[in-house]
Formats: sequence, C-alpha cells, structure tokens
Amino acid sequence: MRSRIVLSVLLVAPLLVVAGPAAQAQQDVLIPHSTSWLGETIPPEDAAFVDPTQPLNPPYNHRWVQDRVTAMWADPLSTDGMVYTNAPHNELAAVQGVYQFADGRTRPVAYLYPQGGNGTSVTGDEKYLYADFFDTIHTPRTQKVVRFERGGDGYGETVAMAPFETGEPVASDYKAGRTLTGKPGGMTTGRGFVYVTRPVENLIYVYEREKMTKVATFQATNPGAIAFGHDTDTLFALTDAPSGERVVQTWSVDASGGLTRREAITDTGVTPVALAVNRNVLLVADNDITTQQVRYYGECAACPLRYKHIYTLGAAGGIVAAQGRYADNRFDSVVGVGIDRDGAVYVASNGGSEYGILDIRQFSPQHTLNAALVNNIRQENVAIDPEDPETVYSAYRRYDLDYSEKTPGTEWSPRHTRLIVDRATCTHDHRLPGRPGQSEAFAVRNLTDAKGVERKYLYVHTHGSSASDLGIYQVTDSGSRPSAFFTENRLPWPDGEPAQPGVRKRWVDTDADCVIDQDERKTTPDQHDWPSYVQAVDNRGSLWTYAAGALSRFDIESFDDNGNPLYGKPRLLTVPGLPVTAIQGMQYDDATGAMYLYGPRSAGPNPRYILARYDKFGTANQSLAWQQDMNYKPCPTGNGVDLCTPWSIALAGDRVYVADGAREPGGAWGKVRVFSTTGGAHLGYLDAGPEVANIAGWVDMTVSGITATKLPSGEHVIFREEVGFGRTLMYRYMPRAGR
Repeated sequence: MRSRIVLSVLLVAPLLVVAGPAAQAQQDVLIPHSTSWLGETIPPEDAAFVDPTQPLNPPYNHRWVQDRVTAMWADPLSTDGMVYTNAPHNELAAVQGVYQFADGRTRPVAYLYPQGGNGTSVTGDEKYLYADFFDTIHTPRTQKVVRFERGGDGYGETVAMAPFETGEPVASDYKAGRTLTGKPGGMTTGRGFVYVTRPVENLIYVYEREKMTKVATFQATNPGAIAFGHDTDTLFALTDAPSGERVVQTWSVDASGGLTRREAITDTGVTPVALAVNRNVLLVADNDITTQQVRYYGECAACPLRYKHIYTLGAAGGIVAAQGRYADNRFDSVVGVGIDRDGAVYVASNGGSEYGILDIRQFSPQHTLNAALVNNIRQENVAIDPEDPETVYSAYRRYDLDYSEKTPGTEWSPRHTRLIVDRATCTHDHRLPGRPGQSEAFAVRNLTDAKGVERKYLYVHTHGSSASDLGIYQVTDSGSRPSAFFTENRLPWPDGEPAQPGVRKRWVDTDADCVIDQDERKTTPDQHDWPSYVQAVDNRGSLWTYAAGALSRFDIESFDDNGNPLYGKPRLLTVPGLPVTAIQGMQYDDATGAMYLYGPRSAGPNPRYILARYDKFGTANQSLAWQQDMNYKPCPTGNGVDLCTPWSIALAGDRVYVADGAREPGGAWGKVRVFSTTGGAHLGYLDAGPEVANIAGWVDMTVSGITATKLPSGEHVIFREEVGFGRTLMYRYMPRAGR
C-alpha cells in the first residue's frame, strides 16, 4: 500500500441533486491504494524507475516491454546478452526495442531512434545496427533500411540513427535510409557489407556499410530470412527451390561482398521462417502450426550438404498442441531465433493473434531455459470471472492470479497463463488474423440452460470505442470456441461473401465445428434488432445495448444442443427523465436491479458529464435514485482529442469506477474516479502509483476500458486498459467509510 496519506472532508450529495463543480472539486482527492500490472515481465525496480533528469519524457527512461515482435537479432559476436527487435506498431513508439539477458534476468534497456512502424527485420555488426521500417514523414511513403549507431552500455539510452552521405531522409534531420521495394524478407551483415533480401524482386542486395551504396545483386527465388556465418564466411538464406519447397540456400562470400552459390539444405522443417548461425551451428525456426520448433544443424564435412540435423528445441505444436498451456519448451508462433558467442540460443514468438505479443526466451547451450521476457497483453483489458475473481480473461488468454503476492507485477505469471484460442482447428475464429479482429474481452458470465447445464461464456468485441460487433465464446478447461457472432458486416465472411452495407448478420455455430457454414448465417435489416453495440451483460446473459439514441435489452430465449445462446427480439426501453443526452457507458447490478450509467448532460464543446443510478431499471417501477456531476473539465489536444473525457465504467461492491481517457495536463496519470453506489458521493480517485513511476497510457475502449471485482477479503481490484505501455494496470485497495 502506498505511503501517501490523504485526508479530506467528504461531502455527500443529497438524493436527486446534482453536486456543483465547486463541491465536486473538494472530493477530487487521492484514495490510498497500491498499483500493479498484468502482462509484462518487467522488474519492479524498472517499473518504478523515474529518471530525475527526464521524469516524463521519455517515460521510464525506456524501461518497458514492447507489446509485439516480428523480428529479433541476437549479436553472434557478443556475450553481453543484448537482443534487438523490430515490430509493426507500438502505441508508445517502442517499435524497435533493445533488451538485455544477464544473470538469469531480462530487462528492457533502450530502443532505436527515430522509431518507425511496419518493421520486419533487424540486424547489426560490430559498428552499426540496422532495421527496416515504413517512412511516414516523407512522400512517397516507402519502406526503408535504416542504420543506427552502436556504443555505450545501452542501458537507458536512445540508440541514435547513424547518418551517411547521400542517405535518403527518414526523419526531419536525418539521412540514413535506403528505399526498398516492399518489405524485406530479411537482413544480415558480414565482411563489412549489409545483405537485404527483396522477395518481390527475387534478389539479394549487397550494400557497402559505410556509404550504404549498392555493390551487387544476386538472384534468389522468393528470398526471406538471411544469416551470415562469420566462422566460414557463408551466407544462408531461405529461398524457394524449383520444386517449390522452402530450403536454406548457401553462398560463399568473398572480400568484395560477392556471392558464389553452393549447396542448399533441404531438411528445414515444415514452415521455416527465421535463421541464425554461429559457432558452426545453424538454427532454423519452424513456425508451422504442427511444429513451433527450432532445428539445430551442425557442420558435417562428410555429409552431402555439409550440414546435418542434430537437435530440435521445443515441443511439437508448441502451446497450441498443449491446449494453450505455457511451458519452457512450448512456443507460440515462432518468428525469430538467435545465438550469441557463448552458444546461448534466443527464440522469439509473437502469439500469431491479430494483435500479437512479445515472448523472447534465452536457452543455455545445454537447451535449458535461462530467462524469458514476456508481454502477452497489447491494447486490451481483462474480464473477470464473477465466480472466481482470481481468474481473468483477455480475448486470447486466461490468467490465473495470486492476489497474495505482494511484489508488484507478480500476481500473474506466464506459467499461470493459458492461450484459449485454438489456431489449429478453429480457423474461422474471429480473434484470428484476417478476421474482424475481435480483441476486447469485457465480460464473463456463467449461464445455465433449461436442462441445468452450466457453461462459461466470454463476451468480446473489436478494438474501437464504438465497436459494432459482438462475439460470444464458450469457455472450457481446454480453451474457448466461437458460439455466436453479431456483426455490422464491415468485413466479408471467410468464404469471400461480400459485405452488404446496411445489412446486419449473425452467426450461431449450431454444429460447434468452428466453421461459419452458409446455413448458420442470418440477416436482419432492423437497426434496433441488433445487439452488437452492447454496453453491459447481466448475470442472466441479457445484453443491454445503446445505439442511435435507442436503449434495448436482448434476452436469451433458449440454448441449442451445443450450448449456444439463442437471443430473441429486442425489448426497447424508455427512460423518462434521463439526465444525459446520450449513454456513454452503463453497468447493471444484478444484486439490486440497479443500473449505473453516465454520459454528457448536453452537447457542445463543454458538456457536463453526469453519473446516475436507476433502481428497478427496465421495469415499470424504475426510478432515478441519484445523479452526480462528474466534475468533467475538457482538455482537448491540438487534433481535437479530449484526453479528459470519462471513458469507461465498472462496478464492484458498493463502488462505481469511471476511468478518464488519458491525463489532464498537470494532473494524475491513469485516473479512475470512485463513487459510492448508495448516494453517488464522489469519494476520490485512484491513479498510476509510484509502483509504475506514476505514469500510464490512455483508455480508448468505452465498454472494456476498466473492469472491477470485490475479493472475498473485501478488497477491490480494478483493471484498467493501458494502451501506451501495452499492459493492464491493476489497482488494489480496501474500501473504508468515506473512501
């Protein structure tokens, strides 16, 4: 518990009276609480670190774990355990990250700057680092290879770009790029040259590293990942053989950077995607859904191809084959591999989901796990199982928490985390890449059918403040599968059926085979006959929705033989005397039949936001119990985004929680306002505490931005979406009288 003690005089608003801004401001006090997090394996001392010379910019002095990885390079000439990554996107621009593995620990230490998205490759040599990213500053916008400096210990540093003559600009004051035709398949360095594969041209480009001038190009069919063997001056690259199979083609490299084609290694697994070579060992990462392994090849002078398969790291099928269970030797969509001078092997995985994760593990030369760096939450929050508050769910994973842990960030562990999406057998799951990308879990409900069978359901929507779809997934001990899906049909169905503007569709997986069959699809033109804009789910599974000024409730009429909930027609609701012009969020309390809702009092640049409670909501006897002015003060940015908008609501015990979208200038980061359920009194607020350096990113999901629960001990736990650093913040406090 933080040591800050807050004393205040608590003013309670009378029933049906809106407290004015002056009275409300007196209640804007910090409630003592502790802060933790879920998702990234950052050391507590790094999470709490504040650079006294730069307390806010950059946050943490680069000490946070990025939320996705698509490429990794471990220096084969170094023993310092430094690992470099690339990724397509990160909200806080930690796209090209630097991490150190030392003494069985991992920690973020820096990132390459300036940053750029859409990156697929990263490499380096004894003098420079190299990465590709998409130049969004200049026209035309193109993919570029960019060079960065090396030097220093890297800890807490920004690794700066290394300009070169005639370089193409990638930032306002840097010239360090070389334009590519599309994304590179891979990059590597050796003998003073940079080798870049360009699959769209079927070529390997060779650049002299000082001026980054093109020396030569060499033919290769669909070249991808590439690695340089410093021990033998050999270049290795994944290419397509004339038969179409993927092979590792080898070349001898001379002092001028020239390549002489040699043999191809054909025994490369099912879907090879990444290479590394060092100490006379070649590593090939195989990302097929049935493999998820790293294959070791040793030099063999007597062998026809000079290399033979000597070892395989990783259990076949990885996490997916083990029903989502995490283990040292189970990988989750392998994308990168590396080997350092001492023979330690690094394996990077990104989860294969729509939003991706970061998982980098270091193995000893004896193949045992030394350390792991993990972040498996991106732009998500978690939904809480109401029957078991120690179990929470993202759209993709289940987290088994231990609230008895006192060290921040240790309530969760990758070992107690489980993937709940089956990419192997459920290819029509809308949480997978290429689908609508449902990524935001907001509720878990345990529902019983007419036969007395109880099942668990997870409610999910897409990322966006006004998500216009809803996925309902059945959760079992072995994972989860799609049960029902409602969509505005912004994207076509998997079989290529085109989108039909204005036509809404629903799918119930009647035969429970994870396939969107034609006869399982239904359409409806009635805009009110649609539960996709769901705001709340009660314990009966009823969906409370608000869209286009209409408030509706959808009840479950029955369950089919496979436990799929079958929703009926909407029940349109009227709320006389509604104190807001639009409902931005609402939460239903099954114990009392009360509905808590909030929204703007009026339109315009300076609306007042009102929080209200209705008793017996949705019945003929509903009544407005109280309403409370939320003391909203706009703080728009230059692009018109208001950072202070109340953005998401949650309910636990006798408290209502409302999260602000971001940070009021000069105010608290990660602010969550706390109200009493009995009279609406504003009791104060929670924030991102010293455990996370008092810094947090923003909330941009209205329905799933925060969730909350009451533990059997009486303690409250509030989970807050944390988009900036790609994790979930966890606020914990024991309510007392008046706070």
